[in-house]
This record gives sequence, C-alpha cells and structure tokens, in this order.
Amino acid sequence: MDNFDLRKYLAENKLNKENEESSDKLTDDEVSSNPYQFSDYLERKYDNLEEIGIWKNDLDGTMTIEILKTYEPGEGTGSEVMKEVIKWADSNKFTLTLTPDTSFGMGMSELKSFYKKFGFKDNTNRKFKGGTMYRLPK
Repeated sequence: MDNFDLRKYLAENKLNKENEESSDKLTDDEVSSNPYQFSDYLERKYDNLEEIGIWKNDLDGTMTIEILKTYEPGEGTGSEVMKEVIKWADSNKFTLTLTPDTSFGMGMSELKSFYKKFGFKDNTNRKFKGGTMYRLPK
C-alpha cells in the first residue's frame, strides 16, 4: 500500500464533516483529533475496510468506536486499523469505548479477545457510557 499522508489529504480536500461548507484551512488540531476526518482517512487508506465509525461521546468525553467492518474478516485489516486507532487515541489522550457487535459474523468471545489484545477491558461498572468495553490512553 502506498504511503498515505493524512495531513496532505485533509488539507487538499478540506474535509470537515461537522461543517462541510467550511472553506477554512484545517488546523493541525483538527487534522489530528477530529474523529470524523480520522475515520474517513482510514476508509480511504485501507481497501479492505468496509466501514469504520468513530465519534465523540458527549456524555463522558470518550471516543466511541461504533463500527469496524472489513470486507474479508480474518485477513488482518481489522488488526492494522485497530493499531492505527490506538496510536491516534494515545497521541490525543482519548479514552476509547466500544460495544462488540456479533451481527457481522464473529462470536462475542472472539470479538472480546480481539479487542483485549489492544488493551480494551470490560466496562463492568459502566464507568464510561459509550460502550461495554473501554481502553485508557497510554
């Protein structure tokens, strides 16, 4: 896969899903911390990534991963994407939350094992409102 420059891509396309009409130049903070732009970047970078949705949960300030779906599960794309999401979240000091979803064909124990490899823990006391699993930034 070719090297993909997120800052260059965003600057050239002036992506801003919160205000698509804006023609202002994006700031470094918007490029590095906007979950909508980051999701769009990942979908363009990974051909096998069908969909990813990351949004800010206003209830607790976490970033919630709502969907992570690949065209060919088991090929490693999900792991590569999660590595980038973790790096992005850590660099921005974001806590991540999610709720594993079995509707895409994987079982719950398999999904939980997958996410636990990336440092997610069960949100048993519902400390965070955005999901049943969470990961603190490192």
